Amino acid sequence: MVPEFEYVGDFSHGMADVLRRGLWGSIDRFGKIQIEPQFEAVRPMEEGLIACCSDGIWGFVDWSGQSIIPSAFEEAYSFAEGLAVVGTSAGWLAIDHQGKPRWDFDGMELTSFSEGLAPACKSGRWGFVDTKGREAVPFRYEGVDWFSEGLARVTIDAKMGYIDRQGSIAIVPKYDYAAPFEMGIARAETAESRGYIDSSGLMFLESSATEFRPFSEGLAAFANGGPYGFMDSRGCVVIGEEFDAVGSFNEGLASVSLDGRWMFVDPMGHRLLEMDVDEAYEFYEGLARVRKGTNWNYVDRRGRSLWT
Repeated sequence: MVPEFEYVGDFSHGMADVLRRGLWGSIDRFGKIQIEPQFEAVRPMEEGLIACCSDGIWGFVDWSGQSIIPSAFEEAYSFAEGLAVVGTSAGWLAIDHQGKPRWDFDGMELTSFSEGLAPACKSGRWGFVDTKGREAVPFRYEGVDWFSEGLARVTIDAKMGYIDRQGSIAIVPKYDYAAPFEMGIARAETAESRGYIDSSGLMFLESSATEFRPFSEGLAAFANGGPYGFMDSRGCVVIGEEFDAVGSFNEGLASVSLDGRWMFVDPMGHRLLEMDVDEAYEFYEGLARVRKGTNWNYVDRRGRSLWT
């Protein structure tokens, strides 16, 4: 029997978030309730702990739902590199896995850590702090993003570029839009050109497509005002423009829709697992979310449903 969940998430660490009657919990890979839906909000489990909110107060539980760090915070982010950034009425601080404060960030607004640095805002300007609580990149930017592959997107005078972990400009801010780097490639746009840049800032592939998405597993979806196809990093079309909607490649497959029917394709364009559903999403840990009407389910790589 298919459970009545209003939403289900992708699997990660053998668990997936589920929403039932407005409250969040989690299931295991067999579809069994792991944590009874009881929280107003949750963050992804990282380093064995889940940030969760009840009655507007955040704390942390483990994979079984047992409280590890009691609810005491106005805001909380997932753990990263042994620390979680949490907000209190007095300000932001970093705590360890036992809930002990490591340091506070006087006058700063924080988010979570990535690659040893966390975006931070002070007096309306953004920079980065390190895992010791020290200023690592000066507060001089209108906006910043997390570090990915050694580079972080920053905004200066409404233009986007990238800095390295030392805070030096790696790619001059000149883009109207720039995405985080994934596998050495990022989407970028100026008034004159749009396409993909490498980590040196070279636009190695310009695109005239009306829509072009990030590369995933070597392929990027694109469209020219009509059906979607996929191209490789040379700009060669490897899967023709024939689909009404597409997802991204993950675990070797991408979800696609054609004439109202969802299915998956492999990197050669072979069609697999045609399904009678309204939506299908990427595979994570061997399972993909699907929705039919208001009913959510998962399918494996053979097309078998988790719940029947």
